[in-house]
Amino acid sequence: MSHVVKVQLKITNLDTLADACDELGLVLVRGQQTHRSFASSSNKCEHVIRTKTHQAGDYDIGLVKADDGTGYVPAYDNFGRSGAKLDKLAGRNLVGLKDAYASRTAQKFLWSKGHHVVRKQLAGGGWQVTAMKS
Repeated sequence: MSHVVKVQLKITNLDTLADACDELGLVLVRGQQTHRSFASSSNKCEHVIRTKTHQAGDYDIGLVKADDGTGYVPAYDNFGRSGAKLDKLAGRNLVGLKDAYASRTAQKFLWSKGHHVVRKQLAGGGWQVTAMKS
């Protein structure tokens, strides 16, 4: 039985994703083409996200090509202890990863437009991005 779910998040910038992963205790492994889940150790993907403390047998988050061919969609298994480790760092259904990636994407865009940007994590785990014209 498979527990792998695709998460509604489209990733278009791997550098921004790597930064978001780093602050959550995760690491992006570029070019790894399989990710591990309860049912299989060979789920197809393009890249993998794993915990910084990854051990043999731990589950990964696979990044699979988006249906339209632009960017990637995360797929992962949140079952059992290994899935719970991913949920603890990336948030249930990867909500923490979504928030970190979105706030970093906004921050980089605003920087490119010449704004001074302050990014702050909120008590509930989300992010606040404040921009001021430089």
